[in-house]
Amino acid sequence: VARLLAERIKALEARKDRIVVAVANPKTAQGLTRLATVLANATEDTSVCVLTVLPQAAARNSTSRNAAFSDLRQRFVMQRIMQEAHERNAPVYTKARPAASIGQGVLDEVKGNVKLVLMGWPGPLTPSQIADHPVKIVLQKAHSHVAVLLNRGLDNVRRILVPVGGGFHSRLAIRLAYEIALSQHADIVAIHVFTDSPDAEELTDRMTHLRDIIEESLGSVPPQIATRLVRADNVLSGVLAETRRQPYDLMVVGASE
Repeated sequence: VARLLAERIKALEARKDRIVVAVANPKTAQGLTRLATVLANATEDTSVCVLTVLPQAAARNSTSRNAAFSDLRQRFVMQRIMQEAHERNAPVYTKARPAASIGQGVLDEVKGNVKLVLMGWPGPLTPSQIADHPVKIVLQKAHSHVAVLLNRGLDNVRRILVPVGGGFHSRLAIRLAYEIALSQHADIVAIHVFTDSPDAEELTDRMTHLRDIIEESLGSVPPQIATRLVRADNVLSGVLAETRRQPYDLMVVGASE
């Protein structure tokens, strides 16, 4: 059994693209893996690696009782993840990697055929916490795309909002939203928020530019993507106003920098 499992993992790691899910919090592990399997099933030859990093310093400093409890909880979470992945017929495998820190362990893993690193939203952080937080380290140093998920429910995604500013990150957001929409049979609304007062001709040009960005990202403007221009005092208020105009199940936002 061990030999067959090792051969399967080797075959999955050899696939053209991998999505690496960095699992640190059992509360977010299932949601992260569920989203990763949705993305993997939307494209061919993509596997999902559910990665657990074992910080060596933490292991040396922990008591045997705490370590045993943590290991038992981790095993239970992984068992549930693999059961769900099997039900979804998703190409998922788990991996544990020792490293000096969680951030370094993720960076060591993503050298190679990695399409995307998926991590959980850490919540509000103090300045001292931000400096060495794994999410910040991976965002800064990983040579691959990185997405951070704030999960408020992924069981029934039917409408996705994508604010589009025009930069590289918003183009990546369009592609990820489209892959999710394909798998979930969802619709996408792509909006561009502006703060000035353009005339009718300028509005037409901006709508054309928005649709051009989508076409550049996907090769065409698929029928499930609607486009809107939103006038607001600032980008944030414009995006929030759109979420009040109609309900959305998911928002995909490219990083500003």
